Amino acid sequence: MTPHEKRPCPLTIRLAQDMRIRNLAPRTIDAYTYHAGKFADFMQKPLDRVTPEDVRSFQVYLIVTVHGLARTDSQVLKADD
Repeated sequence: MTPHEKRPCPLTIRLAQDMRIRNLAPRTIDAYTYHAGKFADFMQKPLDRVTPEDVRSFQVYLIVTVHGLARTDSQVLKADD
């Protein structure tokens, strides 16, 4: 059982299913669902009510609180470009 399969929230399940359809590797699914979960935890509101400004505040939070972002985290930040 991979880590994303141990996270039974609706967001994780849907995201993992969509990524399986695209034939992504289990480790890729784990990474994306992990980061999506961190984003959802930060928002503390339903994700269907998240605004572009909310996404920006999360990006600022990551930059300010996480020094020396890993390359993958930097790519996550650029996902909305």
